[in-house]
Amino acid sequence: MPFSFSNRVAAFGALAIISMVGTGCSSSRSKDSDNRLSALVVSAGAITPAFSDSADAYRLTVANSVVSTTVTPTAVKSNATITVLGARVVSGQPSAAIPLNTGANVIPVEVIAENGARRVTTITVTRLKNSDASLAGLSISKGILAPAASPTVHAYTTDIYSGQASITVTATPTHPLATVQVNGVTVARGAASQAIPLAVGNTPITVDVTAEDGTLSSNTITVREFAPSTPVTVLDSCNGTPVKSALVTVMSPAGDVLEDAIPVDANGNATLGLDPQARYSLLAKGTGTAQDARVNFDPSREARADLYCHDLGMTAFPASAPQITEISYSADGTTWTPILANQFSDVLANINYLKVTALGRSGVSPTAWSGFGIGVNYDRNAWSYDYFAPMATEENSVPVTVNGLPFYRTTSIFYLDYYANTVAGTAHTIDLVAYDVANNRTEQKVYFTVTDAVPVAADPDISAVTPTNVFNVLYTYGLTRDIYAVTPVDDKAITYLPLIQFNVGSGATAPGIRGFELYRSADGTNFTKIRTHQYGYLNKGSNGIYSCYDLDPTLKEGVVYSYKVRAFNGNLTANAGFTPESAPVPSQFLPPFTVGLSSPAMSAITTTRQPRFEFTVSNPALWDATVSDYFYFYLWIRDKVGSSVFGQAYRYNFILGTFQKPVAGVWTATSVDCAVSEDHTKVSINFPNATTLQPGVTYEWSIFGTKGSASYSTSDASYFQRYTPGTGSLGRAMSYGSTYEKSYGAINGFFTLTLDPSAQ
Repeated sequence: MPFSFSNRVAAFGALAIISMVGTGCSSSRSKDSDNRLSALVVSAGAITPAFSDSADAYRLTVANSVVSTTVTPTAVKSNATITVLGARVVSGQPSAAIPLNTGANVIPVEVIAENGARRVTTITVTRLKNSDASLAGLSISKGILAPAASPTVHAYTTDIYSGQASITVTATPTHPLATVQVNGVTVARGAASQAIPLAVGNTPITVDVTAEDGTLSSNTITVREFAPSTPVTVLDSCNGTPVKSALVTVMSPAGDVLEDAIPVDANGNATLGLDPQARYSLLAKGTGTAQDARVNFDPSREARADLYCHDLGMTAFPASAPQITEISYSADGTTWTPILANQFSDVLANINYLKVTALGRSGVSPTAWSGFGIGVNYDRNAWSYDYFAPMATEENSVPVTVNGLPFYRTTSIFYLDYYANTVAGTAHTIDLVAYDVANNRTEQKVYFTVTDAVPVAADPDISAVTPTNVFNVLYTYGLTRDIYAVTPVDDKAITYLPLIQFNVGSGATAPGIRGFELYRSADGTNFTKIRTHQYGYLNKGSNGIYSCYDLDPTLKEGVVYSYKVRAFNGNLTANAGFTPESAPVPSQFLPPFTVGLSSPAMSAITTTRQPRFEFTVSNPALWDATVSDYFYFYLWIRDKVGSSVFGQAYRYNFILGTFQKPVAGVWTATSVDCAVSEDHTKVSINFPNATTLQPGVTYEWSIFGTKGSASYSTSDASYFQRYTPGTGSLGRAMSYGSTYEKSYGAINGFFTLTLDPSAQ
């Protein structure tokens, strides 16, 4: 239809109506395009430049310690949306924590207007690199750092006592991005360095830590190592079996650990390098053993340290050595003078009594099953039964609490005047040993000097009386012999124990001595004094006969040992009170062996009244005429109540190559009673009496030793014997097949044997 006037009017009217309706009440509008920020806050610090709605980039530098930040953006318009690092954030509210790496961290803040218009503002947070070059940890493979490792300490020292050829260092920087160099070689964080060679003297070690920002911290460790000079032997008993599992700890007398976990070798030996100007406490502990301690050990006075880790007698008690806490001496037993450290000097009249206090985690007191509580000795070790007991006990295992732990305190008093009569000006020792009821022990020596002269003019002049009949018996035991020992039942535990006897006069003509010195040589020429034995009174011995043991744990087979002595008393008018030296007498240890019952077997029943008894000899090397002269043994049969039923002594005479038995006191050859196997490992005895053993009766039998005659005792073990040629009976060796711990019979005890009622 053509656009007529009337149509134009109608159209205009409609537009007019629409226009009128739209004014002030329109149903649609354009969306907001405002994407500005009214505020921007960073929790890590103030941004630069200061906030302005016209700025699009800000920066901020923070310390390395600032590890994260939040951003709080506020939009001008509430209908705008905001993201920080792409994550939606409510206007005016902080974002989630944003981790900050070292260096530049760009954080985009985007505002999206209602109409979709976008505006991005960036914040560059620069986190500085770490400057921490401290160490969180520093350790060495051997020794103890002094002072203890600390981030604030940069110079350390350590003493190495175990003769280490090298050491490693492990350093852990506090900050994970710091790096470490040990002696200029980069080492991974927390990893051990390469082995650093050590030499006697001082070895400097540098530990450099470089922080992430290049900050350098230099640390030094000065390792001081002494020349190995002090042998240490750890045994289960006196002259006993090596405790191969033992670990030795070196401590200061105050109880600070200087070096621990020092292993011994298969012979129980280690060699320590100790400062002769210092004093130490040495501890040893083996697997399943009690603990032993040598307190105030003085390497300038003592050439070696012997430690004894006995069987832990009561396993419910701790393996912890007692502590000797107080030592004092007195003239009258009332007023006491403390002994500080390990030495003192005084006039003889003041050294009459000794008081010793010991603390133990277990009771320190004499028992029937373990050690002797506290014992002392003078100028020799207070060992085994060679000690003197207290005259009085003030406290006997009194319960006390120390540093919150339960202890038992024992205080004993000893009378010394009887033992301390000696010559002035000479250093002497008092040896103290404390045992607890679990066989833990502690030993300490106290050195003292008598400052006034004490000659005894009334003593006889012995300057021309030469000791005679120096009698050496070198005992070998196939098992460790001491009652406190860890006693295995195989043939690998060996004890070597020399007994030395001599005469100074005899009977009524014995002049009497106050002590003697014992000398030993391993080559027959060069002799060393190994002990001084003080009696402290004029002792005439047993008809002029004196004896002692050599308790050196280093003695061994294959060496000819020679011994000589010289005695002394208080008459100093000639030769300073000494006798001349005796002639030396040599001897050599025999190999070890054990005896075990074999046949009839345990609990056997026999149909004959003349059974054949058989026992084993563990070491056939002894069955050799070049090694042994005799083998003595004794068949003993008893009834079930222990009464002797039969006993017969026998020996094998290697000189004649035959078995013998005593007949009317004379050793007579017997080819019927005894035989030895071809491999020399079994000896059999044909029971000689057809009427002694009764049918239907049970007996017990074992193999003992003899007295070298028809007699025997349950205190004897079967033994091989060798006389040193050229010495008569003065130099000899004896190898025993069992020990005190095994009742001296066979190592498997007694076997029972029952005769069948029809036995004939």
